[in-house]
Amino acid sequence: MNPERRFEPALLAVLLVMPFSAGCGGGDEEGQQAPPPATAVEVAEARVEPISVRAGAVGTLEAEQRVELKSEVEGVVSAIPVEEGAAVGRGQTLVRLDARELAAQAAAAEAAVERSRTEAENLRVRLERNRGLLEAGAISPQALDDLESGYQAARARTAEAAANLRLARRGLEKAVVQAPFAGRVGARSFYVGDYISEGDVLMELVDDDPLRVEFELPEEYLGRVELGSPVAIGARSLPGREISGRVAFVSPRVESATRTLKLEAEVPNAERLLRPGQFVDVQIELERRAEAVVVPEEAVVPRGGENFVFVVADGAAELRQVTLGERAPGRVEVASGLEAGERVVVAGQQKIQDGAAVEATLRSGVPGEPAGSLDADVLPAEPDEEG
Repeated sequence: MNPERRFEPALLAVLLVMPFSAGCGGGDEEGQQAPPPATAVEVAEARVEPISVRAGAVGTLEAEQRVELKSEVEGVVSAIPVEEGAAVGRGQTLVRLDARELAAQAAAAEAAVERSRTEAENLRVRLERNRGLLEAGAISPQALDDLESGYQAARARTAEAAANLRLARRGLEKAVVQAPFAGRVGARSFYVGDYISEGDVLMELVDDDPLRVEFELPEEYLGRVELGSPVAIGARSLPGREISGRVAFVSPRVESATRTLKLEAEVPNAERLLRPGQFVDVQIELERRAEAVVVPEEAVVPRGGENFVFVVADGAAELRQVTLGERAPGRVEVASGLEAGERVVVAGQQKIQDGAAVEATLRSGVPGEPAGSLDADVLPAEPDEEG
């Protein structure tokens, strides 16, 4: 046999095996699956903040003091020194009436007092002189008695004249209408030169700083409110703003018809942002806890009636069940299942599952409220229908 032919089958076997082996090796590398890329998410840190638990109600604002000023004398208006709506101090002049006639009456009353005093004094001197004459037998006892009666009558006329003088002076004072307390002047319907009769309403004076807000709470809160409890007042005219006040009155009894407790709170109003008669939202603080774990509300993932959050650590997301506490706009308390400082996913939850690799971007702060406070409006404002 030709030696060269003996190597042909062996060479053919090598050629057949080598491509097959090389092909199999390349197929194994392509079959290995690379790990999926990390999903981009946004995270926020769970923070510790004080929390205020509140009960809500609707209240009505009332003025501390309010009065309709009426004229106590008649006359023509000579001056109106204040404008409608102006803030005035106690004792400030609001209206002046023409007082010339009243001044003349006061002058006449003063003259009558002087005349009666002079007459009484003359009679007193004569009486003293005649008492000596009676002892000397120069006059009769009847004559002395007549002098005594005349003197007493003169004294009575003096007292009457003095009373008339006081009335005249008082009428003169009433011609000038002054503010009995500091407040704000209401509208008026008269002008300088108008004739005012006794009893006519001149204007309203309202003490609108502070104001009082009247509201009610279900009787179940009886043991949780007291004098001095903080309240926060909100109004449609002040969107996004609250004004702080304090409870100033707690009714000593529960209204049997409604099973509610009446309260009043004092609210400062130096900026005159609120008005008597206005309806406002009242939030009364029932409880304050110094520390609570708080996360943005968008971190909560509700599933099957339970609540979860995705906690991010070491580049992976862990789906963790949590128990929620109080809520407030933009935030929620986590009562259990999460520690302060842990990072939770607040954007991108729909793209990940438990254990998913994530690339996290930290969100700074908590939206909707500065750090350090959380007000949770969680309690009902009104009793249920059965109560």
